[in-house]
Amino acid sequence: MTWTDFIYKIGDLFQWAFGFFEMVQNYFNTALILLGFFGFYFWMRTQKRLSDQSNVPAGFLAFLLHCVFEFKLRIVNFAPRG
Repeated sequence: MTWTDFIYKIGDLFQWAFGFFEMVQNYFNTALILLGFFGFYFWMRTQKRLSDQSNVPAGFLAFLLHCVFEFKLRIVNFAPRG
């Protein structure tokens, strides 16, 4: 067996393996997209339930304000005194 035969055998193996996608056509892609949407819905529902149970203000604006003020406090604390 030469090197060329070996490479062609690997190519044939890939063609055989990807023949699975010809058999299932576009149904596999549709199933993955639906699974993604279901997972996103499930996670958002779970996140909403957990946010309602917490006593921390939820939301992007509250998070952004926290980050801005925390950053300003760090700048003030590290400012040189003189």
